[in-house]
Amino acid sequence: MAERRVEKDMKNYEMWYDEKLGVLRFKVINPLTAEDAREITPLAEKLMESKDTRAMLVDLTAGSSMGLSKEVRAAFREGPGPFKYEKIALYGANPVERMIAKAILAVSGSKQIARFFKNEEEALSWIKEEKKKQGDK
Repeated sequence: MAERRVEKDMKNYEMWYDEKLGVLRFKVINPLTAEDAREITPLAEKLMESKDTRAMLVDLTAGSSMGLSKEVRAAFREGPGPFKYEKIALYGANPVERMIAKAILAVSGSKQIARFFKNEEEALSWIKEEKKKQGDK
């Protein structure tokens, strides 16, 4: 397991850069708030500073039923714009969480770079495949 360097005490999510795998990890623990939505992108950008690969691995296995209130949707919509990643791999989502995650990706302008997977292994395999393709260019 990679060392976690989390920027602040987060009750609803954890976010850290996994140096070993070269990905930003984001784990949803409880339903996100509007405050969470406003701080996620700036925190992610800070953690990704000077990183070669811009991939995010999103863990939705906590089964938080991450409700998406009107305020949270508005906060994501009013955010700084699309997530600046090459790939976003999400795993462990139940059907409701998957629908909610798709809504977040759509309002953030990142739907086209994201894929859903059953487990972490499949998600990481897809990210590594993409890294290999980029290395072959």
